[in-house]
Amino acid sequence: MKKSYLFLSSFVCSLPLWLAINYFQPALENQLVNIELAKNPPQFLTMANLAQSFRILQAEALENNCPLFAQSALAVRLKADGQSQTLFALNPQQLMAIASLSKLMTAVVVNENFQPDASVVITQEALDQPDESGLLRLGEKMMVDDLLKVMLMESSNDAAFALASLLPEPQFMELMNAKAQALGMTNSYFFNPSGLDDEDGSGRANYSTARDLVKLAHYVIQQPVLMAILSQKEYPLYVNGGLHHYLKSTNELLGQVSGVLGGKTGQTDLAGGCLLEILAGDNPGEYVAAVVLNSPARFTDMRELIKCSNVEYVADY
Repeated sequence: MKKSYLFLSSFVCSLPLWLAINYFQPALENQLVNIELAKNPPQFLTMANLAQSFRILQAEALENNCPLFAQSALAVRLKADGQSQTLFALNPQQLMAIASLSKLMTAVVVNENFQPDASVVITQEALDQPDESGLLRLGEKMMVDDLLKVMLMESSNDAAFALASLLPEPQFMELMNAKAQALGMTNSYFFNPSGLDDEDGSGRANYSTARDLVKLAHYVIQQPVLMAILSQKEYPLYVNGGLHHYLKSTNELLGQVSGVLGGKTGQTDLAGGCLLEILAGDNPGEYVAAVVLNSPARFTDMRELIKCSNVEYVADY
């Protein structure tokens, strides 16, 4: 009896400590991750991702009545007066590899620093990038505007490399990271213009958070040239007077889900499936930016995210 009493007393006394540890552990882990990330951002990314528990993340989504498979998700209403309202959030500050969502920042830098009719010569180095989307040819000359379409609609790594080659690589990457800082994307880092994982096995990748990517989306919305491209489901690309090929967007939700104005897809081994969508808001000048990261079913997750965010106008055609 005495032993049972002592056990019960010990359990009751230790309960507050156990609850405190479990309550504050996520914040502590995030703080430690941020400290290590500041020391060595690209290399630590893989360690940070591996430290996350998919089971716990999925449970959090279910608790919010939103059955997402993504490790991170966020939907934010961007109001005409510059204010924003979070509609749904699942680990919005978690550091994640972002794959070809990186190309949105590449497009921003190109759009702000080069004329749309500037000529770009396609090199063998550009064609050596993984993936053959874009159907670029060695030695052909293409305008910046055409390559932007190829990069954003077909997610061409070749086109991203070709555009970045307008400047020495370190200088172009400096512009991308400087723009991220200017937009308040303080938890983002870019080491290449395409979003490809580093092939040397180091685990390096472009990384960001869903919260930072909403900031990028908000800026892209204000760029008519980029929004016009992102809104195209198909486009006949003519180069030097002849039909180059028909571009087809990788964004499957264009034309399938009402309200979707445009977006960008991404997929790599480290990043998993990624998707950013920009939707029309309920009122003039209002938008909704939605992001899912590291999802095995990004388009399904995005549909669920939109529903969970109570965006009333969204329904399948």
